[in-house]
Amino acid sequence: MDTYGNVTSGSVDVSSERTFGLIGAILALLVWIPNIGRLLGLIGFVLVLIALHGIGEKTGNKRPFDYYLKSFIIGLAGIIVVIVLFIAMFAMAFHSSSGTQSGEIISPLGGSPTQIISYESHDELTGAGIGLVVVAVIIFILVIILAAYYEKKAWEEMARLTKVKEFNDAAKFLWWGALTVIILVGFILLLIAAIYRILAFSNMPQRLELGAAAPEPSEQFDVDEFESW
Repeated sequence: MDTYGNVTSGSVDVSSERTFGLIGAILALLVWIPNIGRLLGLIGFVLVLIALHGIGEKTGNKRPFDYYLKSFIIGLAGIIVVIVLFIAMFAMAFHSSSGTQSGEIISPLGGSPTQIISYESHDELTGAGIGLVVVAVIIFILVIILAAYYEKKAWEEMARLTKVKEFNDAAKFLWWGALTVIILVGFILLLIAAIYRILAFSNMPQRLELGAAAPEPSEQFDVDEFESW
């Protein structure tokens, strides 16, 4: 359950978390680099997660960490499901239909002709395979949107906590990028969101003022908020 600490005034030092978040956001931007980009992106995610966890521990507001972690778990689970579907597609969707061709070879030294038989195989994508591809694509898109929703919530909460508006900008571009990723323009918006995350952590103060606890939000998926975007 999301809770705030008992401290109602004063400030806490979050300079270390700010540094972790900034480095993590920069590394996450490098995920587009071929080969090594995935590893850098994973390291960046871990650093951002550490930063949000530390901020949650010091301020008593664990919502950014919880939302960000939910986003990762949903994304990871979705990727696993899609991989399993593609494996099933390659295992079931392709079948080999073989045909034979026969011929004879006559030896120049005489004797009986030798009959040879050759085999040809053809790989064809079946209807089941096409169906699995469609299901995998649909699940992939839904996972992107749902994971983006919770990450958006994380950055919106960070904007309220730190009073840094770039976190809110990152949330908006992330959300619209996820919704339009299927038409490719979404990748540009996701790139802009990644840049805003870097700006947000760089503009984040090294000390956060603590105030009275805000009302705890509902964990229910907010359909009205979803549609308002």
